Amino acid sequence: MTELMTALTEFNDVKYSAYRTGLKLRSVQQKLCMDLMYIDSLINIFDQHGLRAQNDKLISVSDIIGCLQNIYNELAQQHPKIVNVSLCIDLCLNWLLNLYDT
Repeated sequence: MTELMTALTEFNDVKYSAYRTGLKLRSVQQKLCMDLMYIDSLINIFDQHGLRAQNDKLISVSDIIGCLQNIYNELAQQHPKIVNVSLCIDLCLNWLLNLYDT
């Protein structure tokens, strides 16, 4: 995660904030292998966990990990040489907690 955050600083020189933000988000998306996931698959996984259309619902860290395990296990089946499930889960959980945890 530290390496990822350090890598994002190289976009700080981009002049326009919209481009800078877009580059940073795309970099995080690629590092977390989320660019490989189809939205239909995510919707199905969120349905399985009862998270669809639940924007105000608080979930525990263990629920987040369970959801991430399903997401990355599916990705690993589709892209076994690219996706390291345990690393991706750790990175994504760390990123989510840093972003949203208060």
